[in-house]
Amino acid sequence: MGATVSGSPLSGKTVYFPSMSEAGVRVIASAFRSVGIDAKSMAPSDEETMVLGGRHSSGEECLPLKVTLGDALKLLVHGEIAPDRMALFMPTSDGPCRFGQYGPYIKEVLKEMGFDGVTVVSPTCEDGYSGIGEHADELLRTAWRAMIGGELLTKFIETEDGALLLNASRGGQLTAEKLIESALWTRDIDYEDDSARRWWFKSRAVPLVVDTRVAGGRPITAETGVRLDAITTRHDEGYSNSEIERDTGAREAEVVAAILLAA
Repeated sequence: MGATVSGSPLSGKTVYFPSMSEAGVRVIASAFRSVGIDAKSMAPSDEETMVLGGRHSSGEECLPLKVTLGDALKLLVHGEIAPDRMALFMPTSDGPCRFGQYGPYIKEVLKEMGFDGVTVVSPTCEDGYSGIGEHADELLRTAWRAMIGGELLTKFIETEDGALLLNASRGGQLTAEKLIESALWTRDIDYEDDSARRWWFKSRAVPLVVDTRVAGGRPITAETGVRLDAITTRHDEGYSNSEIERDTGAREAEVVAAILLAA
């Protein structure tokens, strides 16, 4: 059952997200839960998805419409959630793309089938994302970080034989040991209030970090806070190390480390 969230039209509802990437759909649902909105990713699409979606579409639409509609109907026809407790996340867009019509079309189909209690959530910048409620600003930042993180995690999610190595779930990230050994580039992490704040490259002996609160999470020098791309771009343009130091304010060891890392 959805949580009660002050100031949100989604209060008391559970928001369902159509399947995207394995990691992406789970992390975006987690972002919604972080502001008190109950949210879940839909189960993977199957043959029933295509049957239900096909019954209520003409076949001339883009395939994702049929899939999204079928997955939503599957939840409802099996009684997994009451219509008045369900919200379907379906963004919108401008321009000629049919994607902008998904939300209105699905809403009309649900109404015709007697599921008009379902809320179709189509956040847009035109109304300041008011459909989300008073937590819109906070959620936008978290959701953006979640989407970027989800895409990065997807790079490591499956082996060639399809074995799942990483599960971005409500309980946290569960990663196979062999994946950690091959992909983890640091074991030195600074924490603040139980949250990872700064990741050191390889070890603290290398004066380079990723700080979640600086430069949008881009790599920077540890002491002076200079973005690594500011150093490497100048190096590629032929600047000497001393010129880069004067130009950016980075220390000699930081400049050397940044250049070696990019090599």
